[in-house]
Amino acid sequence: MTGWPILSLVVFTPLIGVALILFVPKDNHRLIRGLALMAALASLVFSLRLLGYEPSGAEFQYREDISWIAAFGMRYTLGVDGLSVVLVLLTTVLSVVSIFYSFDPIQNRVKEYYATMLLLMVGMLGVFVSLDLFLFFVFSGFLCRLGIVLSMLRKTADAAHTNTMATTMRGTWLSRRTVSVLVLLKIGRRKQTDLRATQTATASGKKELQR
Repeated sequence: MTGWPILSLVVFTPLIGVALILFVPKDNHRLIRGLALMAALASLVFSLRLLGYEPSGAEFQYREDISWIAAFGMRYTLGVDGLSVVLVLLTTVLSVVSIFYSFDPIQNRVKEYYATMLLLMVGMLGVFVSLDLFLFFVFSGFLCRLGIVLSMLRKTADAAHTNTMATTMRGTWLSRRTVSVLVLLKIGRRKQTDLRATQTATASGKKELQR
């Protein structure tokens, strides 16, 4: 990893917004909305750095690779390919639009709603940039549990809130399907890369033996 950890900033900036919202009184709707929007905008600004992705460069760029749970071989590994860049940018842009659009409809349980929306950003962005399989399942499991939270919030909200939540839930469902396709593509690419590496190593070994 060199330079700024751009992907970590993109993924976890909304989490800072959640932490700040927790300290705001629940009846201060204006400040809660402002913090949520600023956190989402900050993540969007960081994600614009990914526009520098070079299609002719390495398959996975902006990599971050840190030992996490060494005893089990688990690492904190992030990176993006061309498809991930598009998905990350779409997620940050649509999150900002969704938060801004919900200012008027969301009048009940405002604090819970915007905290959940920001956590949803963290989960979705995390699954798009994870290169370690265990880390991917951490983010995807987190995302699934947020779906349960959103369902619980729907039961206690007004009609406008319910409609907005329903839209969010449909978006979450579609994002999971997109994530599944992304994972299959990444696994396929990784297998091809591993196969080519194995073939190259085998060929090199044979040449050494012949010598």
